[in-house]
Amino acid sequence: MGFSCALWFSCRSDILKYNLEYMSKKTNMKKTIKLNAEQAKALYEKDNDLRHTILHEFSDEELGIKIKPFTWYDLGRITGSYIDRSTSGITTWDMYHNAQEAYRDVAPTEKDAKSSRAKHMLLQLAKHYNDGETEEEWIDWRDGYKKKYCCFYNHHKNRYEIHSAKNNQMPIVHFKRRKDLQKCIADNPELWKDYLKIK
Repeated sequence: MGFSCALWFSCRSDILKYNLEYMSKKTNMKKTIKLNAEQAKALYEKDNDLRHTILHEFSDEELGIKIKPFTWYDLGRITGSYIDRSTSGITTWDMYHNAQEAYRDVAPTEKDAKSSRAKHMLLQLAKHYNDGETEEEWIDWRDGYKKKYCCFYNHHKNRYEIHSAKNNQMPIVHFKRRKDLQKCIADNPELWKDYLKIK
């Protein structure tokens, strides 16, 4: 004898009202279950599988579920590409290793690895153009009036665009002067293409 199950719910204050309708060939039965958050938590502790059925309307906090933060170290096995220090080239890494300190420089793709290398090189060039100062030395992010020029690539218009970052701090390369950024782009086109991943 087969049966199907449908679930309806309505909510009033802290009590959740469920209507479960069980139908079979011979019976047509409806049952209503009323649960408050405390009862739902007790039910969840007895059977975790109920989280995705009759307890799905309760929050993790109400059910006493503590969500563990998911960090890079929780990724398990990783693959990708990295900068080979012996050849200065990009090496694709086909071996599976668990995420650990020795593999922090492995990027998901070859393009990502090239972008990372290009950013380091551009930061050195930016320091040269920015009077020998690093971004930590010359940028005050609280000062929205101080110009901080950066470059984006507009794929719709197929061109570089220079903007002033003002108060919005982003992990990109900044220049004190627009003309210096323009010169850096003109002198290092391949580097900027790698950095912005536009190849």
